[in-house]
Amino acid sequence: VSEPRDGIIAAGLGIVTLVIGATAVFAELQSALDRIWHIPAAPRDSGIWLLIRKRLLSFGLILGLGFMLIISLVASAGLAALGKWWGSWFIGWEILLQVLNFAISFAVFTGLFSVIYKYLPSVRLAWHDVRAGAVATTILFIIGKYLIGLYLGRAGMTSGFGAAGSFALLLAWIYYSAQIFLLGAEFTWVYANRYGSRAHLRASGA
Repeated sequence: VSEPRDGIIAAGLGIVTLVIGATAVFAELQSALDRIWHIPAAPRDSGIWLLIRKRLLSFGLILGLGFMLIISLVASAGLAALGKWWGSWFIGWEILLQVLNFAISFAVFTGLFSVIYKYLPSVRLAWHDVRAGAVATTILFIIGKYLIGLYLGRAGMTSGFGAAGSFALLLAWIYYSAQIFLLGAEFTWVYANRYGSRAHLRASGA
């Protein structure tokens, strides 16, 4: 009787730890985006309610982004299943499948980055402010993913160096993703201040 109970407790602790870690990551992302938008850092004695509010916002974003990723995975899996079923019947179905898969991935990642760029910084932004930065980030993200996959398939880095090669490739991918995420945020800042909803604020300040 104790084994199922221990398993439930361990699973609960794991979920709580995962949620706390994920909200902490989103809090750091919010801090980085606030620096890009030149938002003053909140004082340390700002209160527990502000911290709870930020963590709840991060948790809500995690749920929303996770739901969008699940939709993307289900759609990709469905297209793959259709490809196996219809591949022998329709000529050129593989090309159409790749195009559809790319379109779904592009739409989902653009939506993900748009939501993050709009709601995570402590500044009011319009959707057209973040759209250009989200599209640019998505393009760079997909290109990087394709190049890393191509390198893995042809160079065989993980087979040559074992676990160390896999870890090095993971670090390179994390570093690249972080750089393009911040680059997209900088692009969003420039676009919003020059052509977007904050252009009039910049003009009046000048």
